[in-house]
Amino acid sequence: MKLKEIYPEVLKSFKQLKLENPEQLMQHISTVKKERAYKNIEVRIAFDVARQVFPLRTICEWYDKYDCNDTHFKTIFVKALKESEIAKML
Repeated sequence: MKLKEIYPEVLKSFKQLKLENPEQLMQHISTVKKERAYKNIEVRIAFDVARQVFPLRTICEWYDKYDCNDTHFKTIFVKALKESEIAKML
């Protein structure tokens, strides 16, 4: 996993969002499902959560710092979604 260095921070942030804002998170998931605005619900919500908990600038800096691409982010974001148990809300 190319982004394993930042994975602990990602997982912590996903868990914190679930703990602090479960109603808001569930509402967002419901809206996305209702609108069918996704191809893969896990990937869509994983990226939505990441954008919620990390400033865009931080994510952009990670692209440069770790010389990575969207697939690398998809891997850690979906993994964090599952380990934080947000995926169980889907």
